[in-house]
Amino acid sequence: DNTIRNNVVTRVQNAAFLYGAATGLDQNWLITGNTFGSTVAADKLGFRGLFIGNVGNLTVSQNTIQGVVSSPTSGSTMSGIQVGATIAGGLIERNRISDIKHTSTTGWGSNGLFLNATSTASNLTVANNFISDVASHGYNSGTSQSDNGYGIMVNGGGGYNLYFNSVLMATNQTNGGIPAAINIASGVAAGSLDLRDNIFANAQTAGTRYVIYSAAPATVFSAIDYNDYFADTGVTLGYLGSARATLGDWQTATGQDANSLAADPLFVSTTDLHLSGAASPAVGAGTPIAGITVDIDGDARSATMPNLGADEINWTVTASVGTPSGTIAPPSQTVAGGDTATFTLTPDTGYEIDSVTGTCPAGSFAGNVYTTGAITGDCEVI
Repeated sequence: DNTIRNNVVTRVQNAAFLYGAATGLDQNWLITGNTFGSTVAADKLGFRGLFIGNVGNLTVSQNTIQGVVSSPTSGSTMSGIQVGATIAGGLIERNRISDIKHTSTTGWGSNGLFLNATSTASNLTVANNFISDVASHGYNSGTSQSDNGYGIMVNGGGGYNLYFNSVLMATNQTNGGIPAAINIASGVAAGSLDLRDNIFANAQTAGTRYVIYSAAPATVFSAIDYNDYFADTGVTLGYLGSARATLGDWQTATGQDANSLAADPLFVSTTDLHLSGAASPAVGAGTPIAGITVDIDGDARSATMPNLGADEINWTVTASVGTPSGTIAPPSQTVAGGDTATFTLTPDTGYEIDSVTGTCPAGSFAGNVYTTGAITGDCEVI
């Protein structure tokens, strides 16, 4: 029942190193609202933002990890957040991880999120995280956790649920190498990885780049669907047994992913992984996940058609009453894409909705004349 909240930690190897006993695990760690690292070179961390292991019911939420940079001679893998040893339930959610770098010219690894538990039924949910600007020097002859930069490295154990994460690789490695937005090692337990509603994007321009790389066979996935795999020019979409150039190739390899996309999610920028607006193909393209009701900013998720990735766009909808006059309730409301805005007229006969305006895309409302009962306008992105 220990809490680390609202701290700034800089200039150390590990901002927080939380390692319980192998027998009688630590319980209920809460790490929230902290800033680990810095944008200032002298204040960056030298190894990891957070290590946590031998823990049950952990919560790592709403932290900013910015700046984990190795020394030029380090042989250790840099990590934003690393889990290890036994994990018995928990949540890593709504964190912002960026600027995770390894500067050694021998090609050691860097990972935004490093999942390396020994437990194969960890029951760990990773949701609504932004991960960007992860890079090492680059190693052209390996894809292990110690070889290159990976947004998410699933290295060992199992029982991982990855939902609604946004990962962008856009920083080139000096020596090219074989980077990926997500890398799944061969030792991850079969049937223990659930990947849904994520955006995995790679916009690097050097090396043999992948969006998703799996040394494990397709049987590692208990579920994999409703993801956006964006491969910019020169990037290969996936590796599973062999390189998979297109979404169709990847779907054949996994036997799943029927509802996934391969499209530019249109992030605001390489440093801001919010979606740029209704034009993003990620808007309304997801599937609801039980228990995930808000996004990285605390905005409500659509109950029917959530966005892919960590950012849910909510629409403000306002309605007004025409002639003859009446009242309408509520006149303005906020809904997520795919949900409905409901307006009720009083009295409910002989009146009309004069206009419906807001940031809903044009065409979402089919008409504006209603004469009876509750008025429902669908704010679904169409």
